[in-house]
Amino acid sequence: MDATLIPDFSQVGFDDVVLNLSPFEQLYTEQRQFFTEGTELFNKGRLFYSRRIGSAPIDQFSNERKNDEEFQGGVKVNDELVNAPAKVTMLNAIKIYGRTKKGLGIGFFNAITEKTTSKIERTTQTIVGQDTIAVKSNYETIINPFSNYNILLLDQQFSQNSSIALINTNVTRDGRFRDANVTALTWHLKTKNSKYKADDSFKMSNISDDINNPSTGYTFDNSFDYNAGHWNWEVGYNLENKDFNPNDLGILFSNNQQSIYGNVGWRTLQPTKNFNRYRFGFYNQARFQHYS
Repeated sequence: MDATLIPDFSQVGFDDVVLNLSPFEQLYTEQRQFFTEGTELFNKGRLFYSRRIGSAPIDQFSNERKNDEEFQGGVKVNDELVNAPAKVTMLNAIKIYGRTKKGLGIGFFNAITEKTTSKIERTTQTIVGQDTIAVKSNYETIINPFSNYNILLLDQQFSQNSSIALINTNVTRDGRFRDANVTALTWHLKTKNSKYKADDSFKMSNISDDINNPSTGYTFDNSFDYNAGHWNWEVGYNLENKDFNPNDLGILFSNNQQSIYGNVGWRTLQPTKNFNRYRFGFYNQARFQHYS
């Protein structure tokens, strides 16, 4: 068990400044010691991106607030965000992990971040006759509520080289901010001689908030391969529907796609007269949108 209470990450190195011109967010490496040690088990299923905890505020209502400009009864109201913290403070975190003698891996992770507020400047314009009178005032609003991050994982190993795992990640936010839940079942199966292998997974996400209707998405991926002697090959299929979204605690750059892929290769097993080793391979992938 590892735990941290009101941690101070001031000694952690800064991230490199990156000019990101892509439509996707920048992926940063983790440098905080609590999230780099003993987290191998929690990375199963690729649903845990630790930089989500203590990152920038979610502020899901910012666009709604900034565009709140309309005349109603001769009054125009414009709210502007003037002072927003760049980070959310983590209050505490705990992780419990281990594996029994029968090969059952158990992992539990919990982290809590505090409520974060921002200063809003409100300009109220009132039309009086031919004149417009503007009055400014300030108030505070919550841009990231008190939030609870959880991971629960069970990973059973069997037959010395196979495993099956069940993972659940959950983010619960106080008030009317969005909540998220992702559940995944993954399995890694090998024959006793390890020549044949099957890797499969099924994941489902559920997002709920007061802006959009609750959405449920899913993805599944399966592959089958052979790796023995001179020859190796693999075939696989992956699908992510348009509503699959693990990004409250994980990271996914794009969804709404499916792909069919395969490869075949031949390699030397012993050095030859002129070469220590060499191999030939062919890889092909077809990727396209799930929904147009």
